[in-house]
Amino acid sequence: MKCEFKDGMTIDYSGSLTVRKGNNIVGVLVKETGLPDAIKNVLDTAARNHNCTELRRITEELTRTDCGRVCIN
Repeated sequence: MKCEFKDGMTIDYSGSLTVRKGNNIVGVLVKETGLPDAIKNVLDTAARNHNCTELRRITEELTRTDCGRVCIN
């Protein structure tokens, strides 16, 4: 599932998760198998429901760190 927002944020969740703001990568969760089950379950539910608002809320929580990046390999 891919969601694009008016502020330039793009979220692509198709097993792995890529979050971009314009041309910058904000956060990347690499590999479907690297996602913790709890995170994968809420992402899967949002994708199944085609709920871009919920997908954005989840990814904003995941990328909220001091450096603005989360990488799980």
